Amino acid sequence: MAKEFVSADHVHPLLFTDGNSIFKVDPNPTVMILGLSFPLPKNEAVKPIYSSIIKMKDESVIIAETPRVIIRHFCTENFADLAPILANPEVMKYSLAGVLSSNQTRKFIQKMLCRYESEGYGYYAIIDRHNTQLIGYCGLLFCLIEGSRKVEIGYRLDPHYWQKGLATEAATAVRDYAFNQLSLNDLIALIQPKNIASIKVAEKIGMKFERNYTFSGMPVKIYRIFKP
Repeated sequence: MAKEFVSADHVHPLLFTDGNSIFKVDPNPTVMILGLSFPLPKNEAVKPIYSSIIKMKDESVIIAETPRVIIRHFCTENFADLAPILANPEVMKYSLAGVLSSNQTRKFIQKMLCRYESEGYGYYAIIDRHNTQLIGYCGLLFCLIEGSRKVEIGYRLDPHYWQKGLATEAATAVRDYAFNQLSLNDLIALIQPKNIASIKVAEKIGMKFERNYTFSGMPVKIYRIFKP
């Protein structure tokens, strides 16, 4: 049975899910498929955002490719690979949310699918080119800093892939995508002072320390990079 879709942040009154797909109620219905808009009959007020057909195609929505990884949209089928990563205390040590339960990881993926639609970006799956395994995520989310909307770059990797330069490789590709494809003017990173590994990644992709800040009650360092 279809029910109202709930993200980790809030209820979406115009979205609902049947457990597999996410649907949107639209008074002026069109359907977006791979960036193209197709009109629907005026009496058809419900359109699929991520139906099973679109989810299959969504795996081919590639944001960037590097010599070692592919960065692409998440799809619901990624749950089994992502859940153990986000449930790992090592991975989530510096996360404000802490380790995620299975249900929270499902909501995380659903939220990303909605953000691709509503904002044009989100966190993306990182895929190892060698074995096609999902190994983490890297992407973009907006946040408010003293009332000003900023876009933050974030990244997390399976510990088996740490210390190989893969986070830097992925973050570099996402940085370039943000500047060249999304035409963003700058990016920030909010990093806890003890998270030395993330600070090193930020510095390697050209970010500079800007200032100390308290975000959601947590002391962080703000790093920033401007579009060249």
